[in-house]
Amino acid sequence: MRVKKDSHEYVCVFLKPGYFETGVLGDYFSATVPDVGKPAYFWTDNIDSDELGNYRVRLKRLSGSTTEEDVYIPHEYVLLVTAQKAKGNPKPDTRKIGFVLPAGDETEAPAA
Repeated sequence: MRVKKDSHEYVCVFLKPGYFETGVLGDYFSATVPDVGKPAYFWTDNIDSDELGNYRVRLKRLSGSTTEEDVYIPHEYVLLVTAQKAKGNPKPDTRKIGFVLPAGDETEAPAA
């Protein structure tokens, strides 16, 4: 899978439960309602995968940096990657991590 900036595409990356809590992505995303044990997800418009299925995402640090850095996510920590066309609408916020709620829990809306 490959999506580049200005391609009118973006992807949603779903991570296995607990991966966000390792801190690997903590410098790049603000978390909304972090909850250990739930899959995390984020949107990006700059991602590539290698022949082994590992992902390279270009991200900016939250601490004011304007330079994007390569962040590698091994494929064994990724549950699902979905691609979507932007269709002229603004792309989703790519600076936040959301958490998927367990099926049947209707007391909260998922964070996006």
